[in-house]
Amino acid sequence: MRYPSAIPGIRQKKGVRPSSRLARFVSSSPPSGGSVATAPTTPVSSAATPAAPEGNRNLVVAAGTYVVNSFKKFADGSSQLWKNYQSVKDIKVRMKAPDGRVSYSEFMLVQTGAEDRAKLINLGLMMTFASEMMPYCFMFFPNMMPSTFGVATEADEIAKYEKISRVRSHAVVEACMSLEGAVHKSPNMFASMNPFGGEARRKAQESSMLVVARTVQLLGAAADGDEMGAVLDLLDDAFLSSNSKEVRDKNSNAPPTKIFLPPNRLEQRLGSVPKQVVKGAFKCEGLADPLFVIPHFSLRNTVVAHLDRIKKADNFLAKPGYDLASLTRSELTDVCDKRFIRAGPGRSDEDLRDELASWLNHSPCIEGRADTKAADGVSPLPNDNLKLVAMLGYNAVIGAKDTASGSMLPRLVFDQ
Repeated sequence: MRYPSAIPGIRQKKGVRPSSRLARFVSSSPPSGGSVATAPTTPVSSAATPAAPEGNRNLVVAAGTYVVNSFKKFADGSSQLWKNYQSVKDIKVRMKAPDGRVSYSEFMLVQTGAEDRAKLINLGLMMTFASEMMPYCFMFFPNMMPSTFGVATEADEIAKYEKISRVRSHAVVEACMSLEGAVHKSPNMFASMNPFGGEARRKAQESSMLVVARTVQLLGAAADGDEMGAVLDLLDDAFLSSNSKEVRDKNSNAPPTKIFLPPNRLEQRLGSVPKQVVKGAFKCEGLADPLFVIPHFSLRNTVVAHLDRIKKADNFLAKPGYDLASLTRSELTDVCDKRFIRAGPGRSDEDLRDELASWLNHSPCIEGRADTKAADGVSPLPNDNLKLVAMLGYNAVIGAKDTASGSMLPRLVFDQ
């Protein structure tokens, strides 16, 4: 098409041609005073108009739908919380009966109901006295809502086990690297500047080296495929409490007698466990990666609470006459997952029951066992929480080196 050399009323830049649409309009314009011929317009039906894409819906409608769904979830969660409370009362009455036979799901409902009531009380106190801090509480502690407000579907459960397999594999590798790095660091930021702190620094490094040696024993035995019992035998002396006192007889000149006491509160709450191991256990529970603002004692309390739940469930599952075959698939995967046993897709019920039976055989917190009875102060007493942490670490390592684990790189490290 031939373009006009100039457009009246528009200053044209040198070397720039006008657009073709504008040139056609100028070339087809009638002379001054003439009539303009209009082309016949074709009516466009509404059916021919393309529909707006799904992503461009009205934001007000989308916001309203979100609010309505949120209120529905809140109403359903509150209703289910009340139903669980009524069910828990009936289950407790049956548990007090002479036979006291309840299923595992009913037993866990009693435990979950107590936790939900505690969470509800905490939420009420926070909303009453510190409502402006609620957003930060949900950010730092996403599991502070009762369990009835987050019901997962079957697809969510499968994705959950795949994700937690990767998280645990990474947590194992990160904990090992952090422990190794802690050996070459000073115990605190001022120890290297203190000219008289050489002895304290040496003792801290020796303690770190001992922890690393114990961890290497655990990792090496687990990576070689040793049974849990053989691994626990290697670390048997590490589970003993150092709590003791000396008793002197006032009527004689005999030397004082050393009496061993049960583990104190600090030992029971994993005070002697390195921070790297506690953080790794926290992440292996499937919780969010802890922020640096969360103090270490908060992570430690969360891990200890998890150990307390395991103790109660172990005593229930180890009751005489209880058959592990009565556990359904969902109950079996939930039991194994709480003990860091890989329970995702690809694991058969027989494999999960075998590993669960092995756990119960070595669990130190079963009532009535000989190793849980206190000695008469002659020998050191075991710290059950330390042994449970080692058992959880063993299962986490086994899951990380499994060929069907969710993360490939840690698996390659253990295969070397």
